[in-house]
Amino acid sequence: MAIQAELTHLRAERDRLRREVAEKDEQLVDQRQLQRELAQTRAELQRRDQELEQRLKKLEENIRALQSGGSRLDAGDGDWSLFPSMQLPPKIKVPKFQRYYGTTDPRHHLRHYRGKMLQYWDYEEFVIHTFQDSLAGAALDWYISLKAADIPTWADLSSKFIDQYRYCAETPPTLLELSTMEMTDDQGFEAYAVKWRARAAKHVPPISEAQQIQLFHSTLKGAYYLHLLAHTFSFSNLIDAGKKLDIGIKLGKIEGPAEKKE
Repeated sequence: MAIQAELTHLRAERDRLRREVAEKDEQLVDQRQLQRELAQTRAELQRRDQELEQRLKKLEENIRALQSGGSRLDAGDGDWSLFPSMQLPPKIKVPKFQRYYGTTDPRHHLRHYRGKMLQYWDYEEFVIHTFQDSLAGAALDWYISLKAADIPTWADLSSKFIDQYRYCAETPPTLLELSTMEMTDDQGFEAYAVKWRARAAKHVPPISEAQQIQLFHSTLKGAYYLHLLAHTFSFSNLIDAGKKLDIGIKLGKIEGPAEKKE
C-alpha cells in the first residue's frame, strides 16, 4: 500500500511539473510575440519620422525658394494648395516640433505649437498650414483630410483639433474608478481588457504592469476571476488566457458569470 501511495504521489508530481513546463513554454511564446510586435512598432515609428523629416526639409526648401522670388506663394504650387495666396513672413526658419500622434492631451500640443510659432502669429494662414508639420501618424492623416473652408482661422483649427482628440484629454482615472469598472454581459473579454488598460494607462502617476494586473483581477467576476488568478506573468498573457476562457464559455464547457447568478 505504501508503494502504491508513493507511486500515486510521484505521478501527481510528474503531472504538476509537466503543467508548469507547458505554462512556461506558453509564456515564452507570448514574450517572443511581444518582442516582435515591439520591433515592428519601432520600425513603423522610425519610418514615419523619416517621412516627416523629408517633408520638413522640402518645406524649408520651398520657403527659401519663395523668399528669393517674393513673399507671396504661387497659386499653382501644389504643395501650398490649402491656401494658394498665403502671405509668408519676410524671414522664416521652421521650428522643430514635438510631433503629436493623437495619443496625448491635444491642449498640451496646441500650447507647444503656439510657443514655437509665436513669432509668425500675425501670418495666420501660414500658422495654420505649418501645423501639419507638428503632426504624425493618424493625427497627420486627420489634418490632410481637412479643406481650407473647414479651417479658415486658427480658432477653427484649434477647436476642431481639440474636438477630434478630446478623448485623450479626459481627467486621469483614480484607483477607485479603475477598481469599480465592470465587464458588461455583451462585452468580450479582450474588448473589456483593452478598454480597461487604455483607461489605466492615463492614471497619474503611472501604474506598473504588476499593479495593473492585480487591480484588473479585482474587477473580474465568476469564472473569469477564478480561472485567471494564476495568469500574472504579463497583461498580454492574461488577455490571451481570457480569450480562451471566452471560447470555453461560448461552447458551454465553462460556466460563465451570467449563469452563476441563476
